Amino acid sequence: MQEFVVAADELFQAYTDRHAGQTGAMAIHEVLGIDKVSSFDGSFRLWQLNSGCLVALLDFEALEDFTTLALVKNFYSVEITLRGNSEVCMGSTSLSNDGVPRIYITSHGMDSAKKRIHRKGDKLRSIGMWISPRLFLESFGVDVSSLPDDIQNVLMTPDSGVVSLPLPAKILEISDQIFEMPYEGIRAEQYLKAKFTELLCLLAELAGTSASEVVEHIPLSRRKSDILKKTMLALEQSQYLSLSLGELADELGLCQSTLSTVFKEGYGMKLSEYLLQRRMGQAVKLLRGGSLSVLEVALEVGYDNRVGSSTRPTMDHCAEHIDQLVDVGGIEHTAPGYRLLSRPPSSSRPEESPEGLRGSMGIRGRPLPTQRSLQMIQVSPWH
Repeated sequence: MQEFVVAADELFQAYTDRHAGQTGAMAIHEVLGIDKVSSFDGSFRLWQLNSGCLVALLDFEALEDFTTLALVKNFYSVEITLRGNSEVCMGSTSLSNDGVPRIYITSHGMDSAKKRIHRKGDKLRSIGMWISPRLFLESFGVDVSSLPDDIQNVLMTPDSGVVSLPLPAKILEISDQIFEMPYEGIRAEQYLKAKFTELLCLLAELAGTSASEVVEHIPLSRRKSDILKKTMLALEQSQYLSLSLGELADELGLCQSTLSTVFKEGYGMKLSEYLLQRRMGQAVKLLRGGSLSVLEVALEVGYDNRVGSSTRPTMDHCAEHIDQLVDVGGIEHTAPGYRLLSRPPSSSRPEESPEGLRGSMGIRGRPLPTQRSLQMIQVSPWH
């Protein structure tokens, strides 16, 4: 499989050098100074809003299997998938190709990457943006401390995960207008500046909007919209986050299959994935508070080790995701709070012991998490 590799800072520089005196978006092969790529049929164009924001406009069908690998550091990455999809890895998180329109947001640290895998026959229309944290937070008035926990965690902690958001009608409309491009020359340049400035304003607003408010702007039938809004209103209350999918459906007076189907159609992701995203965000918030132990936090956000609880994340599942986040650092528990520290070397990290915590029982008669799940999350601010 052919792979195209480029460093983000080199791409910024190449665009600046080759765009001089030109207007509008440029084809990727023109920016890189190479022959036209034969791996796809359609367009792959780049445009730069300013020195802190580079945009990729993808609208093509893959003619063969190929991958693109971008080496990215110290940027937020925003992906707006309008139609189709492809497999993508953003930092340490892999996202499958399910064809659902959605928005992804992640934060890249010093040694991060974004990899996209295109399969022959895949059709894709999407907008990708690399934007500096300072530009997004300051120029578009984003107060990280006021954002929902899951988004706050991703923006503050590089390579800690990906937030998936639904695609509201207004963002879909602006995105389609960008691809339609009714102008040429200097007007095209001004048109793109206006549209991407508006798009970033909408994204900043979306990041700080409650989920129940967001769903009002998603194009669905009245019945499905009512179901989705009812679900999101419930999930804004922390006690609902600890429920299994079946328990949540019962609370809402719905069958589980209807709830799952409507949620994915409207919100652009599986309900189980959304619950995990919210649980991890809530866990980070509780750990910052320092008043609860790791076990208490895990139980509070709905992790369980009960036999047969197939629709509820287990303690080992919690440990797996916490262990992914510990790749960027950790917290050491020092009662009554936590203090920041760098990640301990692998040789000094405690090993799981079948004679240790695995066999111990916690509150409510539930097994305690393993030693591995006691590895903690870095929560230092990211600017």
